[in-house]
Amino acid sequence: MQPLKTYYAQETEMWMKNHPNIVVTHYQISGMFGKAYSKSATEGIVANGFRKTDLFPYNLHILDENDPEKILAHHHHFFA
Repeated sequence: MQPLKTYYAQETEMWMKNHPNIVVTHYQISGMFGKAYSKSATEGIVANGFRKTDLFPYNLHILDENDPEKILAHHHHFFA
């Protein structure tokens, strides 16, 4: 998630420049993260995430309910 990391770094740098000598708390961190996430959550990134999980384009045959080994292998691939 390179864009999120980049946007978060930009937000923190800007906040620290605008608030010199002020300690950053979890309130500011969540605000900075929210702004960075909003900038990085583009339609293209979301679509790519669906493609990587084989959810898009829609594939009815990605998991065969009659083949438990295939289901477990797919589950393990994404959640291990």
